[in-house]
Amino acid sequence: RRAAAWGLGLGLPLNVAAAWFVADAVPYLPGSPLGMLEVVTEAVAVPLLALGYAAGIALLMRSATASRTLMAFAPVGRMALTNYLAQSVACMVVFYGIGFGLYGRIHTAGAAGIALAVFALQVPLSRWWLRRYRFGPAEWAWRRMTYGVPLAMRRPLEA
Repeated sequence: RRAAAWGLGLGLPLNVAAAWFVADAVPYLPGSPLGMLEVVTEAVAVPLLALGYAAGIALLMRSATASRTLMAFAPVGRMALTNYLAQSVACMVVFYGIGFGLYGRIHTAGAAGIALAVFALQVPLSRWWLRRYRFGPAEWAWRRMTYGVPLAMRRPLEA
């Protein structure tokens, strides 16, 4: 509880301050005092907020109802590398010139909405995939290269 309180209590306002520095386009090269303050603020704020989120999720997992709700995201975590790569490709197509070229043409809220939509698609797709296969495709390839032996990808058929 203390970690969640400290992490969120300090991490959120410090991240707001860091965002304000960035939005105000404070240059940190060459080193200006405000630019250095931005770098230090980000270096402290991001890990604190991550700690707050992690501790908050751990506290939520202690509740049976919240635990069941959060477990809906477990397949996405089991395919983290595959989903990360898929998000990268999807957002590259949406935001860069090889696709729709929306970078710099839509507001931050629109970009966040697109990112949430991509993730919302990945939740059911991950569940669907893992019902049929033991690993995500990237996780399978990673394990195959790591262990150097063939691995069964498909789940055994249920009788």
